[in-house]
Amino acid sequence: MVKVFFFIIAGIIALSMVLATSYFWTSQTVYITPESGEPVAVADVMYDVEFVRIHDGTKEVKPEGVFFQISITAVNMRDEPTNLSGGQFILVDGNGITHIAQFLDTGPDELWYEKIEHGVAVTRTTQFDIKYDKDEQYQIIVKPLKEQKTNEWGKVCVKNCG
Repeated sequence: MVKVFFFIIAGIIALSMVLATSYFWTSQTVYITPESGEPVAVADVMYDVEFVRIHDGTKEVKPEGVFFQISITAVNMRDEPTNLSGGQFILVDGNGITHIAQFLDTGPDELWYEKIEHGVAVTRTTQFDIKYDKDEQYQIIVKPLKEQKTNEWGKVCVKNCG
């Protein structure tokens, strides 16, 4: 009777280890890193991310450092519409510090949140408040939205690559 109980407990432990390992590997973030200057596909959306300029903000909004502006062209390759949000983009500086996108409401090209239809390309800009060092490398992480259901993230070098 003790042997049967031991085998049942050992089976439960082994099964829980298999399930935990499976969950661990399926929930790990996978970074897709294209060659410098190349677009990256995340959740069936192709993103072309490029550095635009450094600027000091608007009359209403001034950065603590400077604004590092990027341009994003997104093409929806999914069969159904998807969304594009400024919260999908994170800047990583040369020290590994992450910065979130800032919405300045500078015009119609400013990225906030919008729907993209199948096959349509949308180009928007956003910026990050950073302490800029002209010699540091800067990368953009492209996160999928929850609705896109993937663990793949893009990582694109946009300044001082190589």
